[in-house]
Amino acid sequence: PSNKCDRCSELFDNPLIHFYYTRQSVPKGLGDAVMQARTFVGQDHFVVALGDCVIVGPERSSLMNRLLQTHEQHSAAATIATQRVSPEATSRYGIVDPEGSADETALKLRDIVEKPGPDKAPSNLAVCARYVFSPVVFEYLDRTAPGFGGEVQLTDAIRAMIRDGLPVYAVPLLPGEDRLDVGNFESYAKAFIRLMLSHEELGPGLRKFTSELI
Repeated sequence: PSNKCDRCSELFDNPLIHFYYTRQSVPKGLGDAVMQARTFVGQDHFVVALGDCVIVGPERSSLMNRLLQTHEQHSAAATIATQRVSPEATSRYGIVDPEGSADETALKLRDIVEKPGPDKAPSNLAVCARYVFSPVVFEYLDRTAPGFGGEVQLTDAIRAMIRDGLPVYAVPLLPGEDRLDVGNFESYAKAFIRLMLSHEELGPGLRKFTSELI
């Protein structure tokens, strides 16, 4: 077996790691999906990582490390990864309104809006599928009514936290980091091709092969 298989076996055989799962039986929105994990989380701070995208960059796990460090250093209620998007793309994401820099890698937020569009977007910083939360988020989700699209929006709960004065921060992607969508067949194929072409061992041969096809 390869080293990757060995690492997977190590992970799954580790007695200190336990895997649990739950199902969102009806698609009621991301806020409702997060609520399904409430019994697993208890009173711990926790990470939400959406599975329809991967974050790539020069350093493995750099973004998550920065999120966790910011969350702890600023005693945050929520810490959100963000990426810069075009004005047109602001209609597809939650968009944050930064109040100012907390340090070199973090922005304190004064607002967040779900899919505002270019005319109403407070910035071009879009939520980027990675979050760290205090368990207080469940209290806000409890009283969050269905919003955009008739779904319980996680963005609406975060917005209520900000308005109540709770500390919420954003951590932007650094130059060289990218969010790759894998939520449909075409985007998954594009992400797979991109990562394989840049693979240290397999990339050179694959790049030669694709150039011959073209």
